[in-house]
Amino acid sequence: MKHFLKVRWYKGVIPQIMAYTGDVYDSPPIIVRVAMTVACAFGAAFTLWYLVPTGWGVPIILVSSGLAFALYLVWSVPRASQTALVTIGYWTLLGTFALLLPIGG
Repeated sequence: MKHFLKVRWYKGVIPQIMAYTGDVYDSPPIIVRVAMTVACAFGAAFTLWYLVPTGWGVPIILVSSGLAFALYLVWSVPRASQTALVTIGYWTLLGTFALLLPIGG
């Protein structure tokens, strides 16, 4: 929703109305989104490389579906900080599996 602000020059000579639509300059460049995609994909591939031989279906499904959801969010959230939070959240999920599941056995 646009907020209209009435702005006057220094001595109040020329009144102007400006539309404020928010911070549009915070959207990340494509290279940041690509880097976050590579980070999530690398973590998923590394985790799945250890999980697939174990045959545990639920962790494999969670890692795969989590990757799909993380990649969707990385490419759809509007701010750079949100792309970082999505990647950190996904790596937290992967770290939880690495710590709690007896991988390889």
